[in-house]
Amino acid sequence: MRGVTTAMAVLVIGLAAAACVDNEQSFYIEHVKVLAEPPGCESNSGDAKAASALLDLALADSYFSYYYLTNGTMLRKEHDNLRAESDGILIDSMEVYVVNIDGELVGGSENYEFQMYLAPDSSDIAPGYVIPAEVVQTLAAGLGCTSAQDLAQEVFGPTAAGNPELASGFYQDIIEAIDDDVGAVYSAVRFLGHTQGGNDVETNEYSFLVQLCCNCLVNWQNCATGNNAYCVAPTEYQSCNPGVVSGSGTDVDCRLFTYGLATNWTENGLPMDCTAAESK
Repeated sequence: MRGVTTAMAVLVIGLAAAACVDNEQSFYIEHVKVLAEPPGCESNSGDAKAASALLDLALADSYFSYYYLTNGTMLRKEHDNLRAESDGILIDSMEVYVVNIDGELVGGSENYEFQMYLAPDSSDIAPGYVIPAEVVQTLAAGLGCTSAQDLAQEVFGPTAAGNPELASGFYQDIIEAIDDDVGAVYSAVRFLGHTQGGNDVETNEYSFLVQLCCNCLVNWQNCATGNNAYCVAPTEYQSCNPGVVSGSGTDVDCRLFTYGLATNWTENGLPMDCTAAESK
């Protein structure tokens, strides 16, 4: 089945899939799809539904995924002729806002232009934000979550170089900065458009639960020793949406932030020899 990449694009993915039709809501969001898997980072109509997601505020720039949309317009009878209630829906925009568990708005409501056609009595997948970048930044700042990159610079950076006493506690500083549970938010999304007959339409407002954490998706264990942190190249890490997990996910290797950061780091007052470590 044909896939699409995770970049925001105009999607026309034919999928003849009839869905249950509510006469009061014929254009609707069925679910958010699980995140695409690397290396292809493609999403298709067969991908599973995501019940919720985990977002690491120290890593994620935003939460971008795919929505499964249905145009369930029905045929109706007029005298002796059957005609479509609509020739199809042209989706013009999507709106998204985020609330905390107390129902308070986080950031503002965002509106994004969209270009997509959804044929009558069909379903398709549409790319879109679950949580925009501005909201991720607001949440991180409000909850005091330091980005993994900034944390690595602060703990492993030049101030630790050549100072064994300071550097000896770097791993503990990192561990103390990890918070596996800093709450949850709900994303509320709807798509708006018009039929080819000129009638304005919009989907239901779809709510999706996102759990939050700070630095929980970074594997800091690889940096438990200065030798590893500074001298050993990181293992390759790929993610279609870094900092977000729906279903299975891969931890970010901490050495992506620390490798080579302080080349003159010393251990026990002596220059560290990275030659042996780099051969691992």
